[in-house]
Amino acid sequence: MSGFPSPTGPATRGPAPDHADHADHADHAGPSYGRALLATLVWAALNVVAMFALLGPTSAEVAGAAIGGMLVPSLLAALITWRVARRVATRSFWQLALLALPSYLLLRLFFVALRAVGAGAD
Repeated sequence: MSGFPSPTGPATRGPAPDHADHADHADHAGPSYGRALLATLVWAALNVVAMFALLGPTSAEVAGAAIGGMLVPSLLAALITWRVARRVATRSFWQLALLALPSYLLLRLFFVALRAVGAGAD
């Protein structure tokens, strides 16, 4: 007949290989990048609300520059949050948003300082 063992007989190949190093990826893959981006955009939206509440109505050009200046820090903070959240057990969206807060604030301050240095050179 064939060289395959019968399906009802015991396995003769020995124990299954131990994949403990890959178990964390199979059991808990963590949130997606999109979910981390949404959690980071919570802080960007609050930043926009705070800016317009403090500054009052401004021109469309100033508003566009302010909101556009939040794009790169938000994307980078979401990337950092996503990478960290893959290794930390985050159960809810708000835990993910709180995890995103420090990286968003640090990157936002860095880019604001970078823009201020660049504007001072002109």
